[in-house]
Amino acid sequence: MAKKPPIATEQPVKAEVTTEPKPPTVPKLEPEWQKNIRERAKGQLRHPVKLEKDSADPTKLTLNLGPQEILCRMFETTGFLDDDAAEHLTYQIANINTRGNNNELVGINASLAIMNGIAPEMPLEGILAAQMTVAHNMAMDFSRRAMADGATSEVVDRNVNRAAKMMRTFTAQVDALQKLRNKGQQKITVQHVQVSEGGQAIIGDVTQGGGNRG
Repeated sequence: MAKKPPIATEQPVKAEVTTEPKPPTVPKLEPEWQKNIRERAKGQLRHPVKLEKDSADPTKLTLNLGPQEILCRMFETTGFLDDDAAEHLTYQIANINTRGNNNELVGINASLAIMNGIAPEMPLEGILAAQMTVAHNMAMDFSRRAMADGATSEVVDRNVNRAAKMMRTFTAQVDALQKLRNKGQQKITVQHVQVSEGGQAIIGDVTQGGGNRG
């Protein structure tokens, strides 16, 4: 579990100061909850993790939900049933979104909602979802810089190239996610010959495909 180093000051931290947020406290997973958490994530509207700042400690992010609901949302967003891993991945996303973002909490929750929309169902999918979210955010940020008023040609070119690189990275990540989700897919082709009136033979293909997301 990631730990925040102590603040080297005795002064209280002000809410408007951008600091590295402390990760939310995630409850321990009870064994009997695992099946319920997995079943809820299948074929239903997922509920993203939505963090809030603690009123007593603005550097601490909280989830004002029951313990099982917190774990459900963590799994639906990160693909991890392990509470430490889910907390760590959430913390990494939160930490990235504090850099240069005046309204970091909005950015954090938006990124977690994007991950939730990708709908990871296992840890590797969750890690890819996090990386895809970061690549998308960076592509948008570089695009914003390229289109800023007063940007020189050099600044435009540099940021367009950076944005294009992140967009290509995102596309590669999408392909990797699709391959991961289609693992075990089998394609069976059956050829049959049908003879119609007049002696004309018709050869057709019957294809069946299927996969699992185990």
